[in-house]
Amino acid sequence: MTKALTSFAATTIVAASLLANAPAFAGPANHLKDLIGAKGSSGESELQARGYSYVSGTTKDNKVNTFWWNAQNQNCIRVTTKDGRYSNIDDVRNDRCGQAAGGSGAAQPARISDLKGMDSIKAFDVMTSRGFNGVDTITTGNTIYGIYYNPSTKQCIQLTNADNRVVSADDIETHPKCR
Repeated sequence: MTKALTSFAATTIVAASLLANAPAFAGPANHLKDLIGAKGSSGESELQARGYSYVSGTTKDNKVNTFWWNAQNQNCIRVTTKDGRYSNIDDVRNDRCGQAAGGSGAAQPARISDLKGMDSIKAFDVMTSRGFNGVDTITTGNTIYGIYYNPSTKQCIQLTNADNRVVSADDIETHPKCR
């Protein structure tokens, strides 16, 4: 029994050292690294040419994160743009692109790009018709920030409203009440 235990321990140590030195999985985003440094508009055209479709985007801390879905390889990527150029491209969970965990495409992300400039009341009705629930509201002066969550697509959207119009519609990815 001691010999079997020693053999098992030795095998475990060898396997662990091999795994520790193994290269990291190179997902589909690894094949897009040639786009790092590309201007945003050029990169978007190239992503579309490679089979990716724009899903959503967010702006935070002078960075723009856009999410793209490739239906052929069932892969979601995040492209980070800083100073107008692609600075990083990463594989992310498929649900970030509104897809089921296995990539079956059960829930497509709801469109939000058409909300900017819309009457605030109409935007609320549109959000409701697209499956969103209002989960929080913050008012600062003349600006109202409405937080909406869609349980089917797992999108957490912030509508910024001023003067009864939607100033911006952003996928903020997370909020304590978006669940």
